[in-house]
Amino acid sequence: MSYKNSKLEEERCIMDSVLGLPVGDWPEFDIKWDESVESLHHYEDGVSPKFIEEHHPDGLLIADVNLSELDAKLTFNSRQTVCEFWDIGRDDKKARLIAHWVSGNIVTPCKITPYESEIVIVGGNHRLAVSRIKNELEVPVLFEPKHEIEIGQIIQLKNIRKPQTRT
Repeated sequence: MSYKNSKLEEERCIMDSVLGLPVGDWPEFDIKWDESVESLHHYEDGVSPKFIEEHHPDGLLIADVNLSELDAKLTFNSRQTVCEFWDIGRDDKKARLIAHWVSGNIVTPCKITPYESEIVIVGGNHRLAVSRIKNELEVPVLFEPKHEIEIGQIIQLKNIRKPQTRT
């Protein structure tokens, strides 16, 4: 069995073990983010790297935001409480995300966009849900440069930066 296949099998076993598991019984893990240019396309499930070039010709920016402040400004359909974790969305995707972090991997931040005086999560609802459960105070978010001022009027954007190329 190749190294890649063994890592996938390890993640699959973790997925099976955490699926539907009460939050307090999850294995320990740290949330680590992948802010690289090469991984930006992962904010939107199943799209290719070409998607970023085609749909975001000006690229994307990253900023750190206070998770409580972000939660308070989310549109209704972007909200999710800790108690609703296994009740909303796809359990298999949530289990895969947890397994990915348990295995020590890094994950692309969610992408947000403004909508009137609120924020919509464009991609990454599960990532934010797990961050809430893990009591993260701040999380990085992706957004389009053209929305920086508007988002900044809704929530505080800290440490605004461009994604970096992996070295």
